Amino acid sequence: MAFRIFIDGKEYIGREAAFQDIFEDILKKFGDDKKVIRKIIVDKKNEITDFTKVYELNTEKIEIIDIITGTYRELCVVTIEEMLSYIVKLEKGYDSIVELVENEKISEAMTILNSAIEGIEWMNTAFGKILNIMSFELTEKEEEFLKVYSEHLTELVTGLESQDYVTVKDVILYDLKEDLGRWREILEKYLGEGQKIQ
Repeated sequence: MAFRIFIDGKEYIGREAAFQDIFEDILKKFGDDKKVIRKIIVDKKNEITDFTKVYELNTEKIEIIDIITGTYRELCVVTIEEMLSYIVKLEKGYDSIVELVENEKISEAMTILNSAIEGIEWMNTAFGKILNIMSFELTEKEEEFLKVYSEHLTELVTGLESQDYVTVKDVILYDLKEDLGRWREILEKYLGEGQKIQ
């Protein structure tokens, strides 16, 4: 093994094998330790964010592989921060969609809306996992908000299915945009609680 592996700054000493096999050993150990990989950096400059790409690495030309880890809780906090950043982008996306629909540029609006829907699905899934990992209990008001939010998303989908772009625009403008403020409050609350228990 010509390359060296560092995990959180400490050199990894393991069995002699192809990196892909060593990586599997590391993943198993992390699972046992309830840790996750946050970053992989190759030769101090190339960051790998899609960890499936690790299996395609040509290790003959690599000197150092740095693996940065975190606990599940740390990852939850980072994800909440990412969600808060995404809300800012989503708000701008909503403004663009409304403007494009008003100007009858439906195709462009739907392109942005499709990306927004993917982001919303990511956010909803991530939030559910965070609640589970962090053992957070939603308040009644938060549960009620999420129910209403889900209804707004259903109205949006119904408008899309019937190609009723006036309804799509109205749901975004009068419901989903307002929902973002409540989402921000909830995420900031759980971010604070998550930072306290790290």
